[in-house]
Order: sequence, then structure tokens, then C-alpha cells
Amino acid sequence: MIDVHEKRLTFDRDYVPAVVFLMLEGMAVLALGFCGYGVAQARMHHRIAILLLAFMIGSVITLVVDLDRPQSGFITVSQQPLLDLIKGMP
Repeated sequence: MIDVHEKRLTFDRDYVPAVVFLMLEGMAVLALGFCGYGVAQARMHHRIAILLLAFMIGSVITLVVDLDRPQSGFITVSQQPLLDLIKGMP
């Protein structure tokens, strides 16, 4: 029981470092910049494709941030199993 509680506390304290988020955002800016440059060089305008790429990159970054904080956001971890365990203890 103590080990399980310590693991839960450890997972709650561990976060993805801010440097990782900065790198993700930097790579997203570079990817979209290269995409825009390629489109300009080809003299073809595919705005829907660029917007779709921007949406996909933003979605991935949002998913990583959401998974990093399991107690809030779109994806949450239920505390019900721990509460059930506490109720079952004498």
C-alpha cells in the first residue's frame, strides 16, 4: 500500500520539463515555416493543407500538455480506485 501511494505521489510530482515544450513549439514553427517557404517556391497556394498541418501540430502539442497533467484537462485519471481501496480497509 505504501509503495502504491509513493508511486502515485511520484507521478503527480513529475512533469515534462519546460524545455521540452519549448522545443516542440520551436519545431512546430520551423515545420510551418518550411512548409510556407516550399509553397511560396512552388507558387502554388494550398491554404487548406497548411491549415490542416497547423491544426495537427497544435493538436499534438495540446495532447502532450494534457497528458502531462493527469488531474486536469480533457484526459483525466480517476481517483475512484484509490477511494474504493480506502473504503475496503478495516
